[in-house]
Amino acid sequence: MTDFKAIKGFSVKSLAADPLPGGGVAGATWASGGNLNTTRQALAGAGIQTATLVFGGNAGGSNLAVTEIYDGTSYTEVNDLNTGRRNLLVAEQQQQL
Repeated sequence: MTDFKAIKGFSVKSLAADPLPGGGVAGATWASGGNLNTTRQALAGAGIQTATLVFGGNAGGSNLAVTEIYDGTSYTEVNDLNTGRRNLLVAEQQQQL
């Protein structure tokens, strides 16, 4: 039987919960942080658990220019995009579709 070290390349001493696909752990910080100020879909983002930037998206059929930053506890709206956009993908991702 293959063990975690053979699959992932490192050992884990202990976990409070079963790991999720992609390396996450159920109930982690993402689930306990604040909500976005603007509800939307098809948005883009970058960052880590305690410092994130989200931008663009779509709400009610309209492309949004809204940009928000996350400081580990809440989102704050900052300078918006110059034009509303949704489904933002880098060139490599678009070629794979």
